Amino acid sequence: MTRTIDRLAVSPSVVLVLLCSFFLFLSGCATQQVTGPKRVGQDVYVDIDAPDVMVEPYVPIDDGMPLTKAELAAFNSTGELDTNLSQDEKQLVELFFKSYVHNYRGTVERFLKRSEVYMPFVEQVFRERKLPVELSCLAYVESGFNPNAVSRAGATGMWQFMPFTGKKYGLSQDRWMDERRDPYKATHAAADYLTKLYEYFDNDWHLAIAAYNAGEGKIGRALAGTDSKTFFEICRKNEMLDNKAQLKEETQQYLPRFLAFTKILRNLETLGFTRPDPQKAPQLATVTIPAGVDLRRFARDIKLDWEQFKGLNPAYLRSISPPGSKSEARIPEARVMVATEWLAQKDIAVYAGWRDYRVKRGDSMGKIAQRTGASTALLRQANGRTSNSLRVGEDILVPGSTRAARSTMKILDLEDAPAIARAKDGKPLGGYSGTHAIEPGDTLYALALAWDSSVDDICLLNDLEPSARLRVGQKLYIPSGKNIGALAAKPVERTPEARPAVSLASSVRGGKGTYVAVQKGDTLSSLARAHGVSVEDICNANGITPKTSLAVGRELHILPGAARTQAVSVKSAAETAKPVQTAQAKPKVQAHASAAGAAKVAVVQSGDTLYSLARAHGTSVAAIAKRNGIDPSAKLKLGQVIQLP
Repeated sequence: MTRTIDRLAVSPSVVLVLLCSFFLFLSGCATQQVTGPKRVGQDVYVDIDAPDVMVEPYVPIDDGMPLTKAELAAFNSTGELDTNLSQDEKQLVELFFKSYVHNYRGTVERFLKRSEVYMPFVEQVFRERKLPVELSCLAYVESGFNPNAVSRAGATGMWQFMPFTGKKYGLSQDRWMDERRDPYKATHAAADYLTKLYEYFDNDWHLAIAAYNAGEGKIGRALAGTDSKTFFEICRKNEMLDNKAQLKEETQQYLPRFLAFTKILRNLETLGFTRPDPQKAPQLATVTIPAGVDLRRFARDIKLDWEQFKGLNPAYLRSISPPGSKSEARIPEARVMVATEWLAQKDIAVYAGWRDYRVKRGDSMGKIAQRTGASTALLRQANGRTSNSLRVGEDILVPGSTRAARSTMKILDLEDAPAIARAKDGKPLGGYSGTHAIEPGDTLYALALAWDSSVDDICLLNDLEPSARLRVGQKLYIPSGKNIGALAAKPVERTPEARPAVSLASSVRGGKGTYVAVQKGDTLSSLARAHGVSVEDICNANGITPKTSLAVGRELHILPGAARTQAVSVKSAAETAKPVQTAQAKPKVQAHASAAGAAKVAVVQSGDTLYSLARAHGTSVAAIAKRNGIDPSAKLKLGQVIQLP
């Protein structure tokens, strides 16, 4: 059987498989990408995410349409890399040429548009290295000039370096940066690699280009195994090799695809394509970024949005620069002065001294925070999280020491909420005066009032979030110390029957007003009526507007004043007021009097009885019944106001 395709001696089955993978070029060796151009400067875009993967495999069969006069002239043009092709070889290249020009013009146009950001730099590097400038077409074939392209095999970046080869040519890769994605450093690495391949194969660019795809070892063994001299001769003799040594279809089509693209790039206007505008390449400068810098903060302060910064610096894998080393970033030349001033500041290395930690079974954000001296809020911020959820095996950023955590919190103006050092069992090594077991009715806000502390201090000491739900029986550490608040030295205790009482007037803490925890049904109007103030007073004291929605559990500050201390009738207060715990040393239920000296009252809550109220307030059932004109055996209703003797 004659094994030819227009006299090229390759079996039909091999040719079919060879051509089936033809449009891997459109995917950068099957690169996986998403959508949309990213703006990196005024009128400058890096289309880092455009989808290039073909949904169906494509066989570039001759469409039967002859080349037009202009197309034929373009195809017959030659450069440094496509001279001396035999007629057989030219016909195979023509198959790819026609497919690009006739069937996939939109994809070619997109690749050309994307390349205008990088092509001037690539051509400059190749000229300086005395390499054929047309080698720049390899970036079209490899990735469509996409610095974020990733193949199924793990090849990454505009030049599609595999991990080992990338490191061999100076492209570092870790959990913080992947310099294979840096289009500028990777271009220098590609020039180094191509120079080495050219020398290795005795100045044969066809073999060097094929080896860029398959590796020099693979091509070298194929040459020896087939006793060939050229790339196309290897393809004709490929079946002489055993299955493992044979060139893959991807490699067999690689050089023809590349040569077809060089002919197109050489004749863009003739073929009706738009030539990349070199003026669209951004004028960039390189700045040195210290270890542990918050890159989002840096970008914001030099007037770049995050997408712009990422488009210019795709090598950064996180929004924090590597904590253990300096790195380089590229920014528009117009931003150099402000960037230099920003980088000269002290305390910009927010996350210096932090490290990666791999989540293990049994870990939680709280436990990790305890061990590292951080807070869960700080860990979430450093890792770009909105929740505390973790996955076993994932890597998160944590302080390398308590000192690093404290340094970060200081830089972030969190020095009033220092990290808490803890023993292995999670117990704070200082900064607490005792413990308290949560009972029904307790809230963080009520406890903060009772302990003359703040919700933030309690949360920091106990590694909680302000929105955390407390469990009955849960043990909390009571804050103490200079920075956390002076508290009673012994743990808070209360009787099981104790319930928060309603304050009908200002419960002033340190002369600074009342702190009220918002409960279900509260509105600004109802709170204003209950405390004898106006809605405007509450808004001004808390930095909110009358339209602000109140979240259950939120603490509002009610400032004192003449208009705010008017007596409130028992009836109106009972209809609108909500339970508030007073700033005593213990969150024990207290009876409160109105500003006018009216009777002390309590609002009945779930589980309350006359007996439990009597015990809680040091009186008797008979006395409470008599005071309220009810039977001692009467059942109390939820929300009922009981006057206390």
